[in-house]
Amino acid sequence: MMNHKNNKKVDWTAVVLTCQSKDNAHQFQIELETRQRKGYFPRSTLVLTVEDPKDHVGSGGATLNALLVIAEHLSAKRGFTVVNPDVLHNAHILVLHMGRDFAFDPLGRAFATLPLALKDSSKPIGLVSNLDVLIENISSMLAIDSPPGVWVGSLDLFLDIEESIKVGTEDVCAIIVPAPIDYAKCHGVFEVDKKGRLLDMIYQGSDEKLRQVSLGKDTVPVISGVMFFNTKMAEKMISFHTMPPLDACTYMGLDTGSTPIELSIFFDFMIAMCLNVTQESFVSGERSVPYGKSRRRMTPEKARLLRSARGVLWQQLHGTVAVARVIKGKHSYMNDLALVHHRHMLSNPFQSAKSYNWLNQCHAKVTGIQSEDSVVINSTVTCDIPKKTVISHSNIGSGMTIGDNCIINGVDLPNFEQTIPSNSVISSFRIRLPTMGCGGNVVTTILGLQDDVMLSISSPESTFVNIPWCEFFKRTDIKKEDLWENVSDLQNCCLLNARLFPVFHPLHPITASDVLWFATNIESNVEKWRQSWRLSLKDILMFVDVSSEFAWRRQVFSKVTEYKVEKTLSGKFDNGLGNLYISACIDGYEGQILNVLDSVAINSNDPGMAARSLANIADVLGFMVESRGGLRSGPAGNRQWAKAFNYLEKGKIPEGVMALTEERNKWIGRVDLLVRTARHYEGAAQILIRKAVETGKEFIRLSQATAPPVDTWIKATCPARIDFSGGWSDTPPISYENGGKVTNMAIKVDGKRPIGAKARRIAECKIIFRSLDKDAVEIVIDDVNQLKDYNQPHAPGALIKAALICSEILNLETPLEDQLTNGGYEIVSWSDLPRGSGLGTSSILAGAILAALWTAAGFKYTVKDIHHTILYLEQMLTTGGGWQDQVGGLCPGVKIGSTKKGFPVEIKSKQLKISERTEAELNERLLLVYTGKTRLAKNLLQNVIRNWFARNPNIVQTLQELVATAEKCAECFEKGDLAGIGECLKKYWQMKQFVAPGCTTIWINEMLEALSPLAHGMCMAGAGGGGFLYVLMIDPDMHEMVNNMLINLEGLTDVSVHRTEMDKDGLIVTVGDD
Repeated sequence: MMNHKNNKKVDWTAVVLTCQSKDNAHQFQIELETRQRKGYFPRSTLVLTVEDPKDHVGSGGATLNALLVIAEHLSAKRGFTVVNPDVLHNAHILVLHMGRDFAFDPLGRAFATLPLALKDSSKPIGLVSNLDVLIENISSMLAIDSPPGVWVGSLDLFLDIEESIKVGTEDVCAIIVPAPIDYAKCHGVFEVDKKGRLLDMIYQGSDEKLRQVSLGKDTVPVISGVMFFNTKMAEKMISFHTMPPLDACTYMGLDTGSTPIELSIFFDFMIAMCLNVTQESFVSGERSVPYGKSRRRMTPEKARLLRSARGVLWQQLHGTVAVARVIKGKHSYMNDLALVHHRHMLSNPFQSAKSYNWLNQCHAKVTGIQSEDSVVINSTVTCDIPKKTVISHSNIGSGMTIGDNCIINGVDLPNFEQTIPSNSVISSFRIRLPTMGCGGNVVTTILGLQDDVMLSISSPESTFVNIPWCEFFKRTDIKKEDLWENVSDLQNCCLLNARLFPVFHPLHPITASDVLWFATNIESNVEKWRQSWRLSLKDILMFVDVSSEFAWRRQVFSKVTEYKVEKTLSGKFDNGLGNLYISACIDGYEGQILNVLDSVAINSNDPGMAARSLANIADVLGFMVESRGGLRSGPAGNRQWAKAFNYLEKGKIPEGVMALTEERNKWIGRVDLLVRTARHYEGAAQILIRKAVETGKEFIRLSQATAPPVDTWIKATCPARIDFSGGWSDTPPISYENGGKVTNMAIKVDGKRPIGAKARRIAECKIIFRSLDKDAVEIVIDDVNQLKDYNQPHAPGALIKAALICSEILNLETPLEDQLTNGGYEIVSWSDLPRGSGLGTSSILAGAILAALWTAAGFKYTVKDIHHTILYLEQMLTTGGGWQDQVGGLCPGVKIGSTKKGFPVEIKSKQLKISERTEAELNERLLLVYTGKTRLAKNLLQNVIRNWFARNPNIVQTLQELVATAEKCAECFEKGDLAGIGECLKKYWQMKQFVAPGCTTIWINEMLEALSPLAHGMCMAGAGGGGFLYVLMIDPDMHEMVNNMLINLEGLTDVSVHRTEMDKDGLIVTVGDD
């Protein structure tokens, strides 16, 4: 049985994403809120996207501004009218910086999509990005045991974390990871003392300098980009918005006219805390020079402001207790080299990510042949995919030929019939051009896998499409002047700012061919290229239309989801679809999914497949409501749906589904009506389940016999049954879609066969029915219309009415007097068991009634005829039960009942060979304990079927294990292995609780705990939730001891203990016994 325990995670007070563009902040906010709706973090968490107050405020400035905005929101939430630092007490805050543009993903490094899928199948399916993994890693590995405060992380890198840590009481804690010296030469390293306190920071240090801070094995402590500030430190940083010129980093400072400044979280904040850094070297800016060329070009006024800002920072931060913690992990920087990105996508930079699986095909529709070492993410691809190729967010047709070692992102080329050269990077960007007031333009770019977009073309190593620039110019007849305005300064000319990529042409459309010719031998059209309005990659990244990019990804995701839904249902696969449906409803493409489900149902000639499709539609409608429209369970008899239901009753599935769709479209506009619509779809599915069960009627083979004389009583008596393993697998549709097996035993209770019925023919043209139950009322049926409430389980005499119809003694179309030409029937039934006992009473009683009626009417039958008739009767009653009760109570001894997957539905029963010794041991040790509680969980069955139709992966596996456990239990019975039977019971009870969580209660658990040391195993009978508990004791004759033990438990005053023994007769029918 699958059992996914959720990893413990931080319950964040706020999760904040900073971004540089105010134009894109709203869209990123939507993405954060979408993740929240999908359950990636609690609904109570404040999620914010905070745009930087001005371009180039730096990571330090962005952090200060974000903290101020968070404090304002939390203060307002608490009812304060000004920023109150008290709101940070006990607050756990996460601030993530999006980082810079990324040449290989239009949405930047934060939303760079990875071939990862959540292991937790209960969560809605979604694309996994660097943002998601970093949040997961910080939430479950770094911050889980940290005190209140602020965690800050950078999304410029992939950070793999192998172990969790516990942050202490220090003001600031920086997370560092071991990395090879060669790798560290391009990054920052902290020097720390033996206590972990920060001494200095080395940026792009020499080999010699880095070896001085070695951690051993040629590794050094590389800065991970993640750090923690405790509450005291966070309060201090918020106060900076009142300290000029630091206030200029926040929107508040800018709103008061301050000149913006740029501050780094590392080169201006963290380095000020390092013990070996001097005030002069810091305040002068000497230690900040490596931070970027822009600082060397600043105006005297800007230099003065920065010096003043560093002076304030030194006063405020130096002396802070700042430490670094080394964790086991890996630091993989996302630079602008295609080779590096290619390696990241193929080699999994998150080897330790416990919550994710790395897949080579992640939410994709691939109908061509895919190489095992390639990766496809959120794409539909019908051509072959060669080795070491990465495809994401793309729609590619069968006419394309792709070379090895390619990266393809965001393209929409369903009819493209050209070749993508090996080692190519093809990307399509959706851009918005502000000056032209238009968005949604698609620009396709091509790069070579070997290219470095930042490398000056003056370098001999600089390439475009994997060849030197000089060769490219010669081959294409393109001039440097076509690409750069100032070719006299080649040092600043690079691939990133080359105006290579066509956007518009005055006469002709721009296609992917207009860039592919750069790298292939196809005929070039340099004149068309020159006449086109072109952009550089740098321009394109600046003009990315974030809204259109997210919309494109959702569109592809929707198409793949539609494909998966259709393939799963049509192919009758046991894939879970619920998390796909939830994602569809949250992302806004539920309409497309409903259309697919309609189509599958309409085109199905299989009532089982159509029923699953309709039940899935009910799920989608329920997910659309998001708990705002009431409970899913409820009546489904509104007359407006009668037309559709009538079609389905007649077996006209296409007409019925189309009528359902027509009615659904009238109801779908209101939340309260959505829930009611879902109920009616479940009702429609129930009709089709009944049609599927009807296929088993071919195994009902009655023949004519001589009827006993009028007024001759026919008596049928039966034992009860207890289920030892396999229950729920016998329930339609599970039993015919998965196959079912149940091991159970016929039992006497306190020496009696507790269930029975008798019937006789009478001269009057009517039906008389009475139950010997307390307070029962005699029912007289003299009009056929009195039978029509047979499908309402709580209607008076519903069971007997359904039995009369299923037995074919009566029908609903012919007047009663024309059917009862030879007289009517009098029927009496009884059960000595309490209602809701869990011992199979209603189905066994139905079997007794059928046996008595058929004998009285002059029919010859077998127990197998009764088994199949009762299964159909349960569907007519709309109680939807399975077949294990009638198999258990009508057949003697211990047996294993089964149905195979598929149609027609045939119930088989095999009696197990039990030795006399085993029988005696069972009779001595098997006790029934009546809990004194009536089972109230009326919707247990409906919820189980709902989860099965949704193919919840855990439920599917558990139901398969139920079948296997039934087989194992049968083996133990035949071996006489009581301890083995007990182990099967223990496992069975665990699986019952998993399949139907409502089957246990506090007082049931108390009884189980009290009896556990004395028993081989025990289980609640039937569906559980009340009724009887059966216990296989270790020692014999424990009746009195168990009774005395349980009556002393608080709240169990009505408990009683009963003896059981195996019944070796099953159904007994006698004629002439009144």
